[in-house]
Amino acid sequence: MIEKEKILDKYRIYEVDFKNISDGDMNDIYGLTLERWEESYFMLPKPTFENEKHEYTHNHPSDIASKYIIRDNTGELVAATTISRIKPEIDAPEDEKNRGWISISVRKEFRRVGVGTETLKFLTGYAHEKNLKKLQVFTSMDEGVKFCERFKGEITGRSYFNYLDFRNLDTKKFQRIMDVIQKENPGISISTSVSLKDSDREKYLKLLCEFAEDISIYSPEWNYDEKFFLEMTLENEQVEKEKGIARLFSHARTENGEIIGMSELHYNPKKPKEIYTEITGVTKDYRKRGIAKLLKIKLFLFAKEMYPDIEILLTENDEGNSNMRKINHDFGFKNMPIQTEYTFKIDTLKKLFDD
Repeated sequence: MIEKEKILDKYRIYEVDFKNISDGDMNDIYGLTLERWEESYFMLPKPTFENEKHEYTHNHPSDIASKYIIRDNTGELVAATTISRIKPEIDAPEDEKNRGWISISVRKEFRRVGVGTETLKFLTGYAHEKNLKKLQVFTSMDEGVKFCERFKGEITGRSYFNYLDFRNLDTKKFQRIMDVIQKENPGISISTSVSLKDSDREKYLKLLCEFAEDISIYSPEWNYDEKFFLEMTLENEQVEKEKGIARLFSHARTENGEIIGMSELHYNPKKPKEIYTEITGVTKDYRKRGIAKLLKIKLFLFAKEMYPDIEILLTENDEGNSNMRKINHDFGFKNMPIQTEYTFKIDTLKKLFDD
């Protein structure tokens, strides 16, 4: 570890060589993760040390990540923080290059004494040195909301995370829903698979771009750029392949074989009790006919067959995506803490800290 700065007389910020993190530092980070889980995500399976270490010691290939821990004079962990940004050499839109993503986690017994404030001040200095214009952060805690508002953070998005108990799926209810929708759409067939056919690959990417552009309207900070989105999509696919993440698909086709909708789930073997909804969408001409419900139900049942030990299915939707949120509510998904995205302007933060 490299000491970077002393704050509040008795705390020190250290930069972590996260790819070669020591067992002691990682144990402390894991303890902070468990504290966060107990506060907000206790409804999910308990995070494992092995998976947390894998996540902490890896970052996205297109990103530069700097990770820090804060300790007191006795060496006890007080907080941890991360800032990441797009590598300068990446051909990305200016908005993407000008922003950094941060996280700040402070242990409960060290809150309300200025640790978070001094950490944000430190990150602001880092961002200014790197010519970043904005910092963005997600929070799901009331304390986090108050903190962000205190420093003039602007709400630029809200995400609703929901979960479905996969151990007790109401398959009879799902079958009734499918029967009704299928009768209303006799020319539509649904298929499921564990991979994409080469012949479907181009259409899959085209649909992803269409759906991404549709939902980008819910986030004012997301200036959709198709070229950049496709590049990141392909990079993410490679990252997930290296992690061993399995992908499950359902497709809706017309009688002539044209794909007009799809749904996708991701299964991480390092989290064997969970499965994640990646995306569900239907082309504009076929919306409001129940096809998205059909795609999701077929895929849920397929996932249950493939991975019978799954306990929880997770999904995320933007606040403005009311149609998909209603579908998930009808299916019995339960709410998790809402994630609010705040954006800080570096100039505003510097003025606050310099005054």
